[in-house]
Amino acid sequence: MGRRVIYAMVITACTLLWGCLAEQPADAKIIQGYWSAEESAELEYANNDTTSLRNLNIFAVCDKEFVAHYRQLPLKITCMAPDSTSEVFEWKLDLTTAKEQMTATQTELTQTFIQNATLSQKGIYKFNISLNSSTEIKGVHAIGVEVENAENGKR
Repeated sequence: MGRRVIYAMVITACTLLWGCLAEQPADAKIIQGYWSAEESAELEYANNDTTSLRNLNIFAVCDKEFVAHYRQLPLKITCMAPDSTSEVFEWKLDLTTAKEQMTATQTELTQTFIQNATLSQKGIYKFNISLNSSTEIKGVHAIGVEVENAENGKR
């Protein structure tokens, strides 16, 4: 092999490795079309940036049955920092105010539940999301958390 080919392979490998090590902005759990209070989604976010302001968004992928029968998805969200401190949020993902992306069969609902936060510790942040209702909810196919930079940027 020529030097250029080897050099190109090394650059490609480094680029792929960097992509794998970079922070992943979202994590989600697949739910099989119905969700009960006994189930929860365990999600993780690897944080390396301790200075940027972030928005934490909750998102759900729902089908037409959910959209037709429900106005809100009542959730309990527990956020655990790398040092094991935690905070619990009761949140209602509201169809009337959530951002929607629709396809022929599904709707993705996204709503910010923490705005302009600083994830002040490096490491793995854990999110436990459960249904905050004793009634089973039908039509939910995935639930997740997305961490995005706030429009304000750095503090």
